[in-house]
Amino acid sequence: MRTPICTLLAFLLIISIRCNEEQPIANDNTVIIAGSEYKTVTISGLTWTAVNHAGEGGLVYDAANSRPEYGKYYTFNEVKNITLPEGWRIPTMDDYKKLAASHSIAIPSYNNEAIKALTSATRW
Repeated sequence: MRTPICTLLAFLLIISIRCNEEQPIANDNTVIIAGSEYKTVTISGLTWTAVNHAGEGGLVYDAANSRPEYGKYYTFNEVKNITLPEGWRIPTMDDYKKLAASHSIAIPSYNNEAIKALTSATRW
C-alpha cells in the first residue's frame, strides 16, 4: 500500500516546473509540452503544471485505470526524456520541499490534512 507522501511525490515527479520567469509560455496560465497544453499554477514563486503529464509511456494507477486523476507513473529514464520548453525543467527535491513548506509541510510528512492542501478538489 502506498503512503500518502509516496503518492504525492510520485504525482509531483511527473509535473514540470518553470524555473525562469522570463521564458515565454502559451499564455499566462498554460504551457505547451510535446504538443499538449497544460494549465499552470504559481506557488511560492515557482510555476508548476497543474495537471499530470499525459505523454507517451508511463503506467496507469491500475490495469482498469480506475483513478485517471492520478495520471501515469513514469520511470526516471522516461522522465529524463520528456522534452520541455525552454525555461522549464523537471522539479528537484528542493523544489518539492519549497512547495511543501509553502503549506507548512515538512518532507517527509504524514500530515494528511496538510498534504490535502496541495491536492485538487476533484479527488487529486
